[in-house]
Amino acid sequence: ARLTAASGDSVQDLLRPLAEAAVRRREVVVEYLSPGKDQPVRRTVQPHRVFSHWGQWYLLGHDSAHGERRMFRMDRISRITPTDKKFDKPKDLPQPGEEFQLKAKKGDKAPPPAVLRFSKRVAALALERYEKESEREKDGRVRVTFEHASLDYLVPVVLTHAGDVEVLQPPELKEKVAQAVARALQQY
Repeated sequence: ARLTAASGDSVQDLLRPLAEAAVRRREVVVEYLSPGKDQPVRRTVQPHRVFSHWGQWYLLGHDSAHGERRMFRMDRISRITPTDKKFDKPKDLPQPGEEFQLKAKKGDKAPPPAVLRFSKRVAALALERYEKESEREKDGRVRVTFEHASLDYLVPVVLTHAGDVEVLQPPELKEKVAQAVARALQQY
């Protein structure tokens, strides 16, 4: 059976079959449009979890072509084809809610924390959402330190509050935000 996402409800149409494939541990073939690409590419994926984060649906799964776990935005999947091929559940899956957290592998040095500064205008939001990670500055701004957040998690945080969040570190996050902005501007 081939399922095609063709309307504004397309993500909703794909949720159930992808969640079923994850529960039954069955591989799927997805047609996925990667950022910056013109055409979708067929990817064989072992779906581990379907979840929502900040209003965006994601598929967490093992991408056979890349040989590693990847995150797929559901709105970029245009078609799925279930297969009969089974897979074993990985032992090192992140817990629900920890999909975007970085975990250092044995022997690896932990990545440096990311630090964002929220303007006075959105300071209350930062204090509420990131209470434990927040520090109020004398001028009313709020500095938030993310010890284990991935860049994929942080880029949307910065973009959501465009103009009201300053990236203090790491430089790689500044670069990823700039790339995301450039991609968005190319669409207009």
